Amino acid sequence: MAKNRHNLKQYISDVKQEMAQQEEILSGDLHSHPAHLDHSWDSEAIREAVNKQ
Repeated sequence: MAKNRHNLKQYISDVKQEMAQQEEILSGDLHSHPAHLDHSWDSEAIREAVNKQ
């Protein structure tokens, strides 16, 4: 986007395109269920450490 900072129409177009890409990524994250991939908060070591306290 920096290369078009002096061309307002192209800059705005680039910003809109970037925003659309970010919204698509965020929407995908919202509708996915990554919890089954994140085992860092559900580890046996953490449970054992908590139970020792």
